[in-house]
Amino acid sequence: MKLARLMPLPMLTALLVTGCADPTESEAGPDVNSATTAARPSVAVSVQPAPEQRNQTDRPAVTFDPCYDVGDSTIHATGFDPKTRERGDSNLAADTYTFLGCEFEQKGSDGLTTWSMSLMATNITMPEIRKRYADTIIKEYKIENRDAVTYRLPGDSYISNCFLAMDSPAGVINMHLDIYAGRASGDACERTRSVAEIIQKDLPRS
Repeated sequence: MKLARLMPLPMLTALLVTGCADPTESEAGPDVNSATTAARPSVAVSVQPAPEQRNQTDRPAVTFDPCYDVGDSTIHATGFDPKTRERGDSNLAADTYTFLGCEFEQKGSDGLTTWSMSLMATNITMPEIRKRYADTIIKEYKIENRDAVTYRLPGDSYISNCFLAMDSPAGVINMHLDIYAGRASGDACERTRSVAEIIQKDLPRS
């Protein structure tokens, strides 16, 4: 599963057009991008370390890493398979902002992927996302008192994929759900909300 399918790089760079550079992977272990590891949930699948963050502005470092901080039981509750957890391409460490992410799949009885999910934490703010996607925001929500919006990319009207951004003390959590045509059906924006209501239980409270 590649981010090129889930969230094209131009979409990420369009949020902030300055200071973009290719990501470089940290040689350190999974503690690098998290404020604490003591209470991390159970994760059976080992994933690559997150890219080293630059953040050469006053943006805070991203300390919540969905690859380590969203547990297998939570992913299972969303309907996705925690065994498909992978770092993939859901990461971008530019000079002025960061995305740390993980990717998951849901498979049918035939073993083929029916849905894919990219789950990312970023230090891009909710006001920036609202401004960037003002024309494509579908709905605004409160998810356990957290501000959230569902949106699509400009020009994309298909119900088979949808983005959701949700605020949290750890920064914005950005999710993308995509249906594999012909293998499953449904409204991705409706499902992103139900998935976010489950994912938020693993987010920091303060």
